[in-house]
Amino acid sequence: VVIPDRSYKKIWSIPDTALAGSNVIYIIKNNRLVAKEISIIRRIGKEIYIRGDLPKEFLIVANTFPEIAPNLKVEPL
Repeated sequence: VVIPDRSYKKIWSIPDTALAGSNVIYIIKNNRLVAKEISIIRRIGKEIYIRGDLPKEFLIVANTFPEIAPNLKVEPL
């Protein structure tokens, strides 16, 4: 990702609505939610640039909801 005046490697851009709490996102693995701690590198508008122990490819919950919790069974859209 290139942001004016900086170049970052091994980071992801996610919507700010995907953030659960201050440093957790949920990814989907085998139709179950898995909480992942992340580090926020930068915020620009409604995008958050993050780094964390994440698989190379993954599905993310883009909009959290009150009942969100680890191991919750889901069906990706």
